[in-house]
Amino acid sequence: MSGIHARERGGPDSVIYFIADLLAAKKAGTGVTYGNKSYTLADVEKALSAGVIIIPLTNPDGVAYDQSTSTCWRKNRNPESSGGDAEKIGVDLNRNYDFVWDYKTAFNLTAADEPASDDPASEIFYGTAPESEPETKAVVWTLDQYQNITWFMDLHSFTGDILYGWGDDDVTTNNTDMYFTNPKYDGLRGAVGDDKYREYLKPTDFQIEKDGTSQMIKSMTEVGGVEYGAYEAVGLYPTSGASNDYAMGRYYGKLACGASRMFGYTLEFGVESTADPTCPFYPDNSEHHRNMKQIGAGFMEMLIIAAGEAGDPMYLEC
Repeated sequence: MSGIHARERGGPDSVIYFIADLLAAKKAGTGVTYGNKSYTLADVEKALSAGVIIIPLTNPDGVAYDQSTSTCWRKNRNPESSGGDAEKIGVDLNRNYDFVWDYKTAFNLTAADEPASDDPASEIFYGTAPESEPETKAVVWTLDQYQNITWFMDLHSFTGDILYGWGDDDVTTNNTDMYFTNPKYDGLRGAVGDDKYREYLKPTDFQIEKDGTSQMIKSMTEVGGVEYGAYEAVGLYPTSGASNDYAMGRYYGKLACGASRMFGYTLEFGVESTADPTCPFYPDNSEHHRNMKQIGAGFMEMLIIAAGEAGDPMYLEC
């Protein structure tokens, strides 16, 4: 999925063009090439065999507004909490999912930057309730409808990194008691580097996530352009209500009966652009094409992995 933050231009285009590349290559009986990285027809067929569900534009109203005004707009356009103030319009959709949404209860706010905000003027305003926004509901509906999804990618810009693991705290692979719905640890989350709280992932799942990340960044860097890196999602900054955490949390937090275990990623494509001095999220044509090629290689690697044993579903039994 892409386009959750309106100003992060190029993400929705990259999703559409990537799928078009695969379908055109299959029809023509050829492979695909992204810069210095080439894939065979067999690779294309394997990638498509994984099954792909795309939500290319998660925040259509926000994107339409940003494109018409070029105001570096991030949120959606919900005026409910604005009180008539144009500066207070909108909700950050990537703080609106049902994953430790009540950050004031869940997080240690003295040890971490605020993972969200209850101020409508803030760019990280979390809304009036978990999944209060129609855009968020649409993503949740999709995950409910297709419960065999095993790999999840949310496309953002711009740090040139792939984020894995959890966004609320560091990963632990040995303390099964540490999970985000356990109230025992309220007030402790978000203090990166300590052992008072960490978010549990099964050791095998965490290793698959790290291995997948390594393969993606290797191929993306081979394409040429930005040299990509990787780290746990909380390393960017602690977050609540984020999409990839919610996707993984449906299984780990026992949020939805029958939910599939997912490997969740955030791909922060590209680097800061100087093409438009009013907004570093607006790439020029050259940067846009470079980003699309590197994203394409990253997507290919993820799908090829997902088409193998790592894509086998595992369901939450209730």
